[in-house]
Amino acid sequence: MTANTKTNTIAKDSSNAAVDSVAKITIITMGGASALIGLWAVSCIVSAMVSTGPVGLVRGFISAVTGM
Repeated sequence: MTANTKTNTIAKDSSNAAVDSVAKITIITMGGASALIGLWAVSCIVSAMVSTGPVGLVRGFISAVTGM
């Protein structure tokens, strides 16, 4: 009975290690994707500021929100 319990405990530990490694890879992947999205958003805002200027950007935002 004791040998069977030890075998089951070892199997549970190895499966937890596999789940932990998958979770780490998933977190790293999601963090990388979030960083890329954030960098893309910043580059779009900078591009709009260079293209139309800050006043034109605010004016365009207000017209987009109000529909006028």
